[in-house]
Amino acid sequence: MGGSVLQPSTVVRNLGVYIDDHLSIEANARHCAKTCFFHLRRIRQLRRHLDYDTLYTFIRALILSRLDYCNSLDMDVRP
Repeated sequence: MGGSVLQPSTVVRNLGVYIDDHLSIEANARHCAKTCFFHLRRIRQLRRHLDYDTLYTFIRALILSRLDYCNSLDMDVRP
């Protein structure tokens, strides 16, 4: 565009899944861990306002949904 050169990206995101240039999901695992730790730090602020069972359910809802997202993603890309 106008003589500019486009640089290829090493990591792309599609449907919320990060895939690197080697078609591995290491970037997705790093992003998932980062997001989970962020939510755990935020939940820690609510700890004194919730009972144990509610807190446990809240953690499971937020964290496990992040870990389970795209669990069935098939990364088998054979020619």
